[in-house]
Amino acid sequence: MAKVNFEGKWKHTKDEKFDDLLKALGVNILKRKAITSLSPQQEITQNGDHFVVTNKTSIKTETLEFTVGQEFKFKNPISGKDEMLMTEWDGDKIVITNKADPNGVVATRELIDANHMTITQRKGDVTAVRHFNKVYWKSQMASSGVLPDMSGYWKLKKNDENFEKYLQANGINFVLRKVIKSATMYQDIEQDGNQFKIKIILPVGQQEMEFTVGEAFETYNSFRKVTLHRIATWDGQAMVLKSANSGDNEPEEKRELVDGALCITMTKGDVSTKRIFEKAEKK
Repeated sequence: MAKVNFEGKWKHTKDEKFDDLLKALGVNILKRKAITSLSPQQEITQNGDHFVVTNKTSIKTETLEFTVGQEFKFKNPISGKDEMLMTEWDGDKIVITNKADPNGVVATRELIDANHMTITQRKGDVTAVRHFNKVYWKSQMASSGVLPDMSGYWKLKKNDENFEKYLQANGINFVLRKVIKSATMYQDIEQDGNQFKIKIILPVGQQEMEFTVGEAFETYNSFRKVTLHRIATWDGQAMVLKSANSGDNEPEEKRELVDGALCITMTKGDVSTKRIFEKAEKK
């Protein structure tokens, strides 16, 4: 019985000690450079314990099909040899081992959260981790089939009556709340389809974030001085920004065009507020 659902499309984001693993496998430096330069995408289809994993890179596509608890044949892309591998559940993780070679690589596939998957590969005392973020291709088109264009230089026009409560819900003190409510804010948005670059401009400084709708990303909040893990999705004609890590208590932001204005609905817990922006001449 399957423990978790790995199904989806996953984009490689980073590696930890992957080159060390390749060295331990006897891969020469030229081939290591070629392998580590590739950024694979994995598409996983899961039906209970049955998996089809398609691994795509710029040079080739490979498909792996197996059922957890059963042996299957695998062509090792490094050695070129056929191997018999075994898959097993270890709690919510899938562990793949080569039963015929106790010194072979042990690979563990795990969901860190709904949008973050890792593949940990261990050979002897060398451990490498490959990180993947979920890609929401089905969410990349707005419901009408046409993406709204939020590009422009937007000036804050007004906040609704819940803005004070929203700031309180975020733990902002009285003095800072007064400063925020009186500040003039601009949002400079560049959009190319699903690609966004948003610059938030305040009298005290600026914050920038760049992302693709459907992909998890990291952004540094220069006002709070913290790194946030976020993901953007389409909800009809609205673009929603929320935490990519389940369990985080970060606010959600929904941007949409309403009668020529940019409306940003911000939600923290059960408190929501709307901020209305109108187009302005760029300074």
